[in-house]
Amino acid sequence: MLDIQSFDLKKEIDWVVKNDPGLERGEDLKYLVDYVKKQAGPEKLKEIIIEFEKFGLKMPDLAKLNFADWIPSSLPTSFMLVAVKKLDWEEKDVEMMGRRAPLLSPAIKFIIKYFVSPQVTLRKAGANWRKHYAFGEVEFINFDTKKKEIIFRLKNFKKHKITCVYLQGVFSQVVGMAVGSANIRVTETKCVFDGDPYHEYKFNW
Repeated sequence: MLDIQSFDLKKEIDWVVKNDPGLERGEDLKYLVDYVKKQAGPEKLKEIIIEFEKFGLKMPDLAKLNFADWIPSSLPTSFMLVAVKKLDWEEKDVEMMGRRAPLLSPAIKFIIKYFVSPQVTLRKAGANWRKHYAFGEVEFINFDTKKKEIIFRLKNFKKHKITCVYLQGVFSQVVGMAVGSANIRVTETKCVFDGDPYHEYKFNW
């Protein structure tokens, strides 16, 4: 269980800025800001952005930021940390935020639109990982439709432990869309923050 409210924001954000030097698409930050605005309102969003910039971070001009622009990966992660802390959200709230993301992602909707089979759809999504993040690779370990189980690994990807929770939500939604189930159960069976060499996720439905 991730005790988000016990985080020391400065310590966590300093770690992110120092250890998360990669790039990701502007789509992620735009989504997070929009989600927080819808959930908490524009005034609360302003407070969160002010707090975010107190840590020496600069919020890009979101009106000019294109979905496909590359931005420092530390920005979405840091914004998420500040927002979750300020809103007193728990782990379940972070996972729900992740679950909603694929429903608005043009890339994911494009893949699902040309659905062929669960295997092909998910492998195509995995192959497109580096079009979204400039680091990390997805490797499928098991795909058993009879047992209704999928296992895959996310390698060379270390952002922040809050991202593990967020991605559980993202992956659950993508897998659910691919296999046609709204009852996806996900477990992160391995995690780099627990000393494992990669993240490993198991899905059942």
